Amino acid sequence: LEAEQQRSLTALSALHGSAELLRRDLRHRVLTLTGAVDLGAEMVEEAQRNLSEVDEHHSAQSQRQSEEHFDLQRAIEAHEHATLSAREALASLQASAALTR
Repeated sequence: LEAEQQRSLTALSALHGSAELLRRDLRHRVLTLTGAVDLGAEMVEEAQRNLSEVDEHHSAQSQRQSEEHFDLQRAIEAHEHATLSAREALASLQASAALTR
């Protein structure tokens, strides 16, 4: 009976040692995975910040292009108006010159 108890204690001790090794291994794996998840979260945050910066830059660039397009359109209209006025003035001068001959 005493030999059986000794074998049982030895087996129980071995099981306890194995359980402790498993616990340490699982703890290590959990810490590793937690670190990987934290690193992944940081990478996602950085990517989101970069995307926001790109969106802001694109929006500002789009706004500048819209303003430049508007300014160019106004300049074209002013040029067309000046050309029309110059043609009307030329026609008027030509008519006056024809009358004075």
